[in-house]
Amino acid sequence: MASVEQWSSFLQEQWYILILVFVLLVVVVSIIKTVLKWVVIVAIILGTFYYVSEYEIADDLVKAASSVMDNVQQEAVELLKGELAEAQFTAQPDGSFEIESSQIKLEGALESEDLTVHFQGQSFTIKKPEWVKDFVQEQLANQI
Repeated sequence: MASVEQWSSFLQEQWYILILVFVLLVVVVSIIKTVLKWVVIVAIILGTFYYVSEYEIADDLVKAASSVMDNVQQEAVELLKGELAEAQFTAQPDGSFEIESSQIKLEGALESEDLTVHFQGQSFTIKKPEWVKDFVQEQLANQI
């Protein structure tokens, strides 16, 4: 059964569906004059309750997936900070670079603010943190 919070969220975001259900119920009550009318009304009401309960579950799944991705990103950053001393730095003539350790790999470009992180079989792009910029500048200075 849908909770009050689910109904509140649903009403704020999908209010037009309930208006359509109400109009449909009025049409069914005015047109159908048999016992079938009550079967249709119950089916519409049960379908609405089901839709609202599934609506919130889908929203929760999106939030959970986002939370998992945020945790993986944070774990990757913390891991890389810890492995920075033994990480391999490779700079290309075109300005791109790679920082690779035993568990994580970063790819980026000097002029870009984006950084691609490869961690636990997943790839994602984040804004380049200041400590990565400092590390890259330090490594480039050491190569000269």
